[in-house]
Amino acid sequence: MTRLIKGRRSCEAVIALSSMILGAIITNNTISIMVNAPVAKELGEKYKIAPKRLASLLDVGACIGPSIMPHGTIMLMVLEYMNCSYTDVVQYEFYSFLLFIALMVTIIFELMRTPEEKQADGQK
Repeated sequence: MTRLIKGRRSCEAVIALSSMILGAIITNNTISIMVNAPVAKELGEKYKIAPKRLASLLDVGACIGPSIMPHGTIMLMVLEYMNCSYTDVVQYEFYSFLLFIALMVTIIFELMRTPEEKQADGQK
């Protein structure tokens, strides 16, 4: 995935998406963050992304992935308790999709940047 990185924005997107994909595969936020953190830190240092921003990208990505997977623990419990199908539940899963949209908007339009990041851009 690092071949997709062309600059700061694409680096942030790759970090968030890798956390999201790994979180979706293993359906565990904490493990996803722990596995992705060393790579994210290395990329963050290279592209001057503040540690607070990296933590946020990893956390939000790790939240989105597992929440929409049909094999996640919480989803399986809901499906069993409510006696319904996955499609009955996922159509009301607004939070995850809105969180994904908000994440992409902040990356694309470079919103919520830390003072350290703004200062690093000013020094170029």
